[in-house]
Amino acid sequence: MDDATAFAIELVEAVSPADVDQAPALLKAAEDDAAWAKTISPRSGATPGGVVEGAGMSEATALMDAIRNASSVLSSLALIASSTLAISVHRLTIREKKLQAATSEDEVQKKVEDAARLIGERLAQHGIDSARADEIARAALGQIAKDAQKARSFLARLRGKGR
Repeated sequence: MDDATAFAIELVEAVSPADVDQAPALLKAAEDDAAWAKTISPRSGATPGGVVEGAGMSEATALMDAIRNASSVLSSLALIASSTLAISVHRLTIREKKLQAATSEDEVQKKVEDAARLIGERLAQHGIDSARADEIARAALGQIAKDAQKARSFLARLRGKGR
């Protein structure tokens, strides 16, 4: 198994363990714009993202779409030392718990906050409530901080050609 697929599995497992079996197929679909459009678009008689009909998109599919959407920002974060990134993700978590405004002049912190916002907004667009979307975004960023090397491979595949 390559690093990108391993990271996709770890990422989905961290936020939606019930959907972990979808991770490799979602990564493969996300690499191609046309395949991805089919995956996230509802079709007659189809269930997008492997979900129960009428239940909406699975968290795994919504997460992959949010990560795909934020891949440029996330790619730059994956180049930062894991320890520095982990500290910034931890700061974001503390701020959320204290309900403080997320402001910082620190460049890494700003990138983490931007990425969390992008991911959270995209997840909310897919019908995930804002509190859960924020939780998923922090968990995803934590996974990137945990293994930046695998994350870089994963993000490179998501970004693909022309993105």
